[in-house]
Amino acid sequence: MNEMDVVCVSTKFLGEYIRSHGVTNPEIKVIYNAVPQYFWGPQRKKPIKEKLKKPRVIYTGSPTHYNNQTKMKGDWDNVWTEWVIKNVEEGKIDFCCMGGLPFFFEGIQNKIKIINWVNSYQYHLPIKDFRPDFMIGPLVPNYFNYSKSNIKATESYAIGAVFIGNTWKGTKYSKFPSPYDDCPVNVPYDIRFIDLDKIFWDLTEPENYNKILQEQYRIMDTGGWWLESEKYVKMLSEIL
Repeated sequence: MNEMDVVCVSTKFLGEYIRSHGVTNPEIKVIYNAVPQYFWGPQRKKPIKEKLKKPRVIYTGSPTHYNNQTKMKGDWDNVWTEWVIKNVEEGKIDFCCMGGLPFFFEGIQNKIKIINWVNSYQYHLPIKDFRPDFMIGPLVPNYFNYSKSNIKATESYAIGAVFIGNTWKGTKYSKFPSPYDDCPVNVPYDIRFIDLDKIFWDLTEPENYNKILQEQYRIMDTGGWWLESEKYVKMLSEIL
């Protein structure tokens, strides 16, 4: 990297981490990730009028979030695994796992929708086809995740799905950022099953669901998270 003139990163933490590990020559610029409206569309999901009885839940993550060969659960090394399996087995949710089949879901593979990874230009299409009510973002604290952007959350906002991601606020890792710290809904990475279950099913109530959905749309529209937004274009023009 020291041979470069400029290094662009998606988060402030990643820039500082690179600088602290011997990258002294190039200018490091933070250009946060935005999502293209021409992919996700300007449509808005209508408010729900009744409780979601069997919500559609999607997870989008490549096998780098876990490891099927060594049986490492990775970002799923928390209660989300148990929660998904139990709710699928009891027929309470429709679950879609995009990016391949993790080894810990092999026992329910005939009861869930599995989508193998697709290229960046087609990535949004199966998500839109599934029409998720919720998108989940399991994460555990480590330097790779401290450096991540919140793009999974903004993709969820754009598609009109309530996003639930993990943070480590209030734990010994709280000095490090989670990409989901500022999401309207986030839960501790070490949350108990009973607490996660209550939070989720409370969100299926129309008043709660619609409130979060509208807040997510507000964040997208005012925060510059659309690639084409005036705020994002202005940020790029000032940095570049």
